[in-house]
Amino acid sequence: MGEAVGCVTKAVDLALRIKDAVDTVRQNKKDCAHIRRRVERVGHTLSLCEGNAELMESPAVRAAVEALAEVLGEALELVTGCQEETNAVCLYCTARKVSKQLGKVDRGISDRNSEATFAILVYHISKQTGGDGAGPPAMPTDLGWGCRRDSISWGDEDDYGGDGDYRGHGDALFDGCDGDISGGGGDFFMEAMVPCFMKLRKSRLVIGTAMKMVHRNKDECVQIDKLASRIIPILSQLEHTEKKKSTAVRQVLKSLLKTFRHTHKLVAICQRRSVVVLCSPGKLSGELRGVLDKMMLGLDHLIDALL
Repeated sequence: MGEAVGCVTKAVDLALRIKDAVDTVRQNKKDCAHIRRRVERVGHTLSLCEGNAELMESPAVRAAVEALAEVLGEALELVTGCQEETNAVCLYCTARKVSKQLGKVDRGISDRNSEATFAILVYHISKQTGGDGAGPPAMPTDLGWGCRRDSISWGDEDDYGGDGDYRGHGDALFDGCDGDISGGGGDFFMEAMVPCFMKLRKSRLVIGTAMKMVHRNKDECVQIDKLASRIIPILSQLEHTEKKKSTAVRQVLKSLLKTFRHTHKLVAICQRRSVVVLCSPGKLSGELRGVLDKMMLGLDHLIDALL
C-alpha cells in the first residue's frame, strides 16, 4: 500500500513542479502554458486519490496513476528544457521540434488522465452495485428502444438522413431532459430520468453512425467516438444504482446529453466534402477537441456527484 500512496505523492509533486517551471520558460511559451492547463485538470484526478487508501487498492486505479506519473515526468523534463538560454539560430531550429514533443506529451497526459478518471469512476459505480471496482461493465447487446449494439435500427428511419444528419428532428432526441428534473421522485423520476439514459445511448450511436462518413478532421472524430463508446457502458451500470436519483447526478447527465448533442452537430459538419464550411479547419479542430474536454469534465463532475 505504501507504494500505491507513493505513486500519488510522486504524481502530485511532478504536477506542482511543472506548474512552477512554466513560469520561467524562455521558449515555446504557448505550448508550455497549454501543458500547465492540462496539468491543472490532472490535479482534480489526483485529489480524488490522495488519502484514499481503499481507492488505491484497486489495481486499475493504481496502474492508471502510475502511468500518469510517468508521463508527467516526461512533461517536466521538456518544460525544464524550455527554461534554458539559447541563441536565436538554435531557437529557430529547435522550437518546432520541441513544440511537436510538447504536443505529444500533452496528448499523453490527456490520455493517461482519462484512463485514471475512467478507473476511478468505474470503481465508485461498481461499489454502488456491490462489485469490487476491478473493471468496467460489459455493454449490453440489447440497448432497448428497438436498437441493438451490433445492428442499429432506429424504428422511424425516415427521421434520419443517410449521412447521419437529422432531418429537422435533432432536438427531439433530447426532449425529456431539458425540463425541471430536480424535484420529486417515483413516476416523475421514471418519466424524466429514464429517457435521459436512453437518449444518451441513442445519441452516442447517432454520433458513431455519422463518424463513419466524415471527410475532414477524421482523427478528432475517431477520438470522440472512442470516448463516447466508453462512457455509455459506465452510464448503463449507473442506471442500476440508487445514485441515479441524486439531483447532482441528474444534472451531470443533462449536461452530458447537451455535449453529445453539440458533438453530433460538429461531426455532421465534418461529413461535408465542400471546402466551404461553417468554420475554418483549425477552428473546427479546436471545437472538436473542446467537446472531448467537455466529456471528460462531465465525468469529473459525475465522480464528484457520486462521492
